[in-house]
Amino acid sequence: MSISYRAFYGYGFEITDEQISTLSPEKFDELMDSEYTQQINGWGDSYRCFFGLNLISMGDGELHKIPTLFIDDNELKNMLKEYLNIFGEEAFSEVTDNINYYVGFSVM
Repeated sequence: MSISYRAFYGYGFEITDEQISTLSPEKFDELMDSEYTQQINGWGDSYRCFFGLNLISMGDGELHKIPTLFIDDNELKNMLKEYLNIFGEEAFSEVTDNINYYVGFSVM
């Protein structure tokens, strides 16, 4: 098995191990299978991840300008709907309080 590294720039949420520990096994599987989930360290014991819109991805040796980005309203609505489906309606306040831009580096 080889290790791959990838940097990304996205708009969404950091999901902590504490949040993940509250999920049922079914909701955990939904989170891990979601197209919006980007694991941070696939080789470690932590499931901490980024959940959101991946706006730019970069591999080894790449350089990108960060443009003024347009976030598609429909894609944002779909991502938020899936977040609330996984974490429940009680997570609604997290949607407005914790959504942000993130730069991340993943090891898979």
